[in-house]
Amino acid sequence: MSLSKKPSQNQSSLNSFRSSKLYHDWYNRVATGKPNDYVIAISAHPGWTGTSGTGKSTLAGGLAKKLDFSEGGFDASKSYTMDPSELAHDIYPNTEEGTVLLGDEMQGTLASTGMNAKRAMKTEQLEVYNTIAGRRRDRKTLILVFQSLKRANKDLFDFIDAWLLIVDDVDFICNHYAVMPDVFNMESNKTKTPLVERVSWDALPEDDPNYAIMEEIKSKANKGERTFTADSEDDEEEEDRMHPIKKAAEKIKSDGVENVVSIHGGHNKPILDTDLIQIEYNLSVRDAKKVKKLLEKDPVVNISETHTQ
Repeated sequence: MSLSKKPSQNQSSLNSFRSSKLYHDWYNRVATGKPNDYVIAISAHPGWTGTSGTGKSTLAGGLAKKLDFSEGGFDASKSYTMDPSELAHDIYPNTEEGTVLLGDEMQGTLASTGMNAKRAMKTEQLEVYNTIAGRRRDRKTLILVFQSLKRANKDLFDFIDAWLLIVDDVDFICNHYAVMPDVFNMESNKTKTPLVERVSWDALPEDDPNYAIMEEIKSKANKGERTFTADSEDDEEEEDRMHPIKKAAEKIKSDGVENVVSIHGGHNKPILDTDLIQIEYNLSVRDAKKVKKLLEKDPVVNISETHTQ
């Protein structure tokens, strides 16, 4: 993903939120009654503002109050989270049309994996992507906050309608970029991010009730406390997937590991043979590799003492 250079005044005029293309596009997509969702990503430029304490959450909260046209308006107790699973399983399906859904610190916290490109793709990440892709007609606005958009999984870029990059956390100015993945190049994940405009924004005031709710949820997440337990279901699913793998590994140990050991043609040392595991125990190549890894990590298994015929 390439980032445009810091714009000068003549590159893009400074627009208030109500006069911005961001608001105009959102209004035409969501507020007019057409069955569309709108996804906004927020981050801060580390060279100009730093990444922590730069107003990302208060920008998101301020936007949420302006864009939420559900009955009663934005309520952080119902539609703010730092947990992708809660966003996908609980908040998205249980909120009404016009609601703004705010996912904060989506790169992950001590309590969740988040939607981080540098972390393994977990079920909870896939569920968020599937939720965004499959529920694009609910007239909701989804705001996702990252420390840096580079840390977001690239699959997410297909769904982002606007990226707001905070460039001035004193005068409250952000750059509005379009996010344009190269959909015609299947072998490349390059994404263009042309500058659309510069937008001034109003932060969520500290005396706003939603501010206190958001801070409380943040504090719990940063301590590792998780507010949603759908990942326990993920753990059960993962356990179900691993059961035949573990069962095969135990059977190999019971039958004798020497049955799946061969001599490496290069260094002439005994190795666990994926092909033998696959053939002898009727497994797929993928599962045979998983069984091999499981056996290699087992402290009881010692193939160096194994003799092959």
